[in-house]
Amino acid sequence: MIRERIELTPKKQRRVRADLVSVLGEHRVHDESGVLVAYSGVNALFPRAMPHFVVRPLSTEEVVEIVRIASRHRIPLTPVSSGTQEPGTHPFFGGIVLDLRGMNRILEVDPERFYAVVEPGVTVGALARELAKHRLHLTVGSFPPSLSVLGNYLQVAVNSHRSSGINHDILALEVVLADGTVMRTGSKAFAERFPHVSWFCWTNSFPSLTELFINAQGTLGIVTKGAVKVYQVSEVHDTILTAFPSYRQSVEFMKDLARNNLVQHVCAWHWCLYTIIDHLEQYGHGASSEVVVYDPWETPDDRPYNIVVPTFSGYREQVEGVKAAIRRLIEKHGGRDYTEECREKYPGAHKFFYDHYVHHQPTNTFMGAYAEGYPVMPIVLCDPTTVADLEDWGLKFLRSSILKLGLAYYSHCVDMGRTIFLRMTPVISPDSSQRQIQRAARVRARYMETAMRKFGAVPIRPAPDGGQTLKQTGGFGQALIKIKKALDPQNIMNAGMSAGMYGSSMEEGGGD
Repeated sequence: MIRERIELTPKKQRRVRADLVSVLGEHRVHDESGVLVAYSGVNALFPRAMPHFVVRPLSTEEVVEIVRIASRHRIPLTPVSSGTQEPGTHPFFGGIVLDLRGMNRILEVDPERFYAVVEPGVTVGALARELAKHRLHLTVGSFPPSLSVLGNYLQVAVNSHRSSGINHDILALEVVLADGTVMRTGSKAFAERFPHVSWFCWTNSFPSLTELFINAQGTLGIVTKGAVKVYQVSEVHDTILTAFPSYRQSVEFMKDLARNNLVQHVCAWHWCLYTIIDHLEQYGHGASSEVVVYDPWETPDDRPYNIVVPTFSGYREQVEGVKAAIRRLIEKHGGRDYTEECREKYPGAHKFFYDHYVHHQPTNTFMGAYAEGYPVMPIVLCDPTTVADLEDWGLKFLRSSILKLGLAYYSHCVDMGRTIFLRMTPVISPDSSQRQIQRAARVRARYMETAMRKFGAVPIRPAPDGGQTLKQTGGFGQALIKIKKALDPQNIMNAGMSAGMYGSSMEEGGGD
């Protein structure tokens, strides 16, 4: 089992390279230092680590052959689909980085079954453009157009409160396991014997395995295809931008909308964040000074503390009724219709909200908000009864720490208000010292610990913390480690992230 960084002798390096070239050809196998350094990690909190090879497959069949080569030579594989600013893949133990961006085909758009089948290199922008031709749209969220659809759907809570839980915008997956086995989930599993069976259903006669690969960060297998839900562009799709003086009121409003089935999605944006977005949309760079000067728990003037963006669609007559009900709830929860005032005072933020939520068009503006530094994202799924207390504590705690720069948040109502997604978005300066980066990591860890211990939240992504978070789950963690060891006994699948997620438990019992 791979437990530390591998060292390849020159002879073995040549042998592995020859095997990879035999599958991919010279031009898609790289071991030049100039290429390798670009795949050594981009998240400030984790140390860079050079891989030995970068390869660029174009098909599932090529991925299978690469996995078999890695298994034969006991070399770790690290998959990459778009390389976001907060990736879950770092080649800590060296080996092969599998750059899947060349697998960028939209294989199927089915307007009757409401799904699209895509490869991991398909970007949000590319799929949005293709779906528009069929009067369909995907869940855009805050994703910029250049990011992988599957890469983000596999590790981000997506934005449909009507879903049975997070991440159910994925219907089914095709995955290459560590021994080269290709498996498909949902209804498509039966296509092994009955090829006409489509991707229409997330389940079959057996336990659902799709969720096994959500948040797995490539440690259990390499996803090569995915069927994602798409949605009809209705006769009317609209929003009422709503202003609230507190996050607590915003949460109650969002829950009321969701539980009465009035909206497809609803999200609250903190004043610091919509101010930054407005500035970026209007001027293309930087952030206005007030988000640095003023404490984030109080606004510097009469701007709303939160702008809440509910989206709804349907036939014209239906939407008019929804609007009337929403206006009633706005008054009930102490808010006000801010649509026209936002257009006048914050035209950049207004444009962003309409681009993303009404027109389903991803933009780069939101990721531009991170240009002030390296993002350090404490993201949790919250108990709806305690989330307002967490917001209040979290802003003050982070403001007093090294993570005060760019501090803001946005918050979704998920699963009809059973869960509230809260994403704080502080950054650290790009010129931070290693000591400052380590301090930032400790602050982030303390935030997550307190969010869980005091406020009952749970982390949305696995933290590479040596398995400490997983240990807190008891029997769940033991079962997951057994699954990991059964599927990947050599630990070749993203071995560096496996060490961070599962820790020493990989070596202690854990089942065989």
